Amino acid sequence: MPTYCNRPFDTLLIDNNADCYICECEAWLPTKIGNCDHESIDEILKSPLIEKIQQTIIDQSYSLCDLKNCMIYHTLRPSTAIPISKIKKVVINIDRSCNLACPSCRKNQFIIKDESLLKNKIKVADQIIKFINGQSNLELRIGGDGDIFASQVYRYLLQKIEDKQHRIVLQTNGLLLHKSSKIIEKISSMLDRICISFDANSQQTYRKVRFPGDWNILQKNVQWLIDNFPDIKRQADFVVQQKNYLELIDFIKDKSQTFDVINLQKITDWGTFDNFKPEAVWLDDHPEYNQFVDVITQAKKFPKVLINNLEPYVDKKA
Repeated sequence: MPTYCNRPFDTLLIDNNADCYICECEAWLPTKIGNCDHESIDEILKSPLIEKIQQTIIDQSYSLCDLKNCMIYHTLRPSTAIPISKIKKVVINIDRSCNLACPSCRKNQFIIKDESLLKNKIKVADQIIKFINGQSNLELRIGGDGDIFASQVYRYLLQKIEDKQHRIVLQTNGLLLHKSSKIIEKISSMLDRICISFDANSQQTYRKVRFPGDWNILQKNVQWLIDNFPDIKRQADFVVQQKNYLELIDFIKDKSQTFDVINLQKITDWGTFDNFKPEAVWLDDHPEYNQFVDVITQAKKFPKVLINNLEPYVDKKA
């Protein structure tokens, strides 16, 4: 029976360059359909490329997709129903500004300070706002490329979104949660879920993988969120790599008590490491591969855990 991925039919992503894709991640389906710095989103969604991409899902070739790293493909269930082409989710990754310099993502901290660049980013944000405020009942996932609360652009965008029964999902490192209470309060009627990146279960490891973050501040902010917005769903994110995988099971046990979902994915090579291979503990020639498989196999057994693109490694010792 075929397995149809819905993303190229119902998802629009806008990246840091204002390039548009019909997937949750431009690396998983790296075919650009337009750029909203030059065209309106309505015009972009008329691109003939969209039908071409969708056809690769219908014919089951997935020829334009990176299936090895995709977090969605390995979780698809068989279905005979071909998805309907209608945008239901908008992923907004337009500003890399962040208060951290995680080695898995970047080599240096980056905050937009150049006025001309900021002006252009606001222009792109206005394009996005015009589109989503003209729709209703969209899922809006915001901030996968930086930190929403460290970004002037994202703060501007969040304050401009009208409540049209949209459901907002925020991605954050959590270190500025408490300081951003006014924004959270403003969008709370639309705020469906907050995804917080941990990638560690100790201060020592956190400083290595989420530099220069403070583990204790993160814990205080998470508790503040639980105490003040208990009805907002919470997702704990963990990017599995050599530096942290041995803390994963303790992390799951701890966060299962206060989080609705624990979301795992393997580390991706974004070109930020001088030598990526030692970090990729999921490679079958890595000296710790079998130990990693044991950990992932155990992790899958916990009810709140999504293992996504780590699924192929369950019970697959070298």
